[in-house]
Amino acid sequence: MRMAIAFLLSCALLPIVYFVVGVDNWVGASREIRFELFFLLWGIALGAAAFTLGRRKAFLIAPSAYILFILTLPFIDLGPVKPAIRAVHEIRPGMSESEVRAIIDRHFPANGRFKRPAIGPLHDGVLCFALDPDDGRYNAGLVMIKFAAGRCLAAEFLPD
Repeated sequence: MRMAIAFLLSCALLPIVYFVVGVDNWVGASREIRFELFFLLWGIALGAAAFTLGRRKAFLIAPSAYILFILTLPFIDLGPVKPAIRAVHEIRPGMSESEVRAIIDRHFPANGRFKRPAIGPLHDGVLCFALDPDDGRYNAGLVMIKFAAGRCLAAEFLPD
């Protein structure tokens, strides 16, 4: 019975991975240290419980893979959200429109992994674009950059 419970504890990490990937793909949450620590602690707790109950090193395989995945997730771009967040963090007040567009172009190169956002002209002092209007997962994720007198005031990423 203990072995079955230990096995179920190890398997409980799979739905957690599914949830973590979904949230990270939606808002780039793995860039936040509290998010990382929370889910690392879940993996450690479930791994320790499975190992304690099962008393076999084999019950450490799934938790170890889970922990490794959680640790590498901030460095893996699963979608265009993390490049957009990095671009927004690089944009500083006082930058010109061409400097802002250069930052966006660097994070979304023409032949890059993710579709390059279609950025129109500046309209009413705002440069706004969806990450990927053709993909339902990202068509509501917006980047909005406000300008006044030709200079950037603020930039933000707005998940749906």
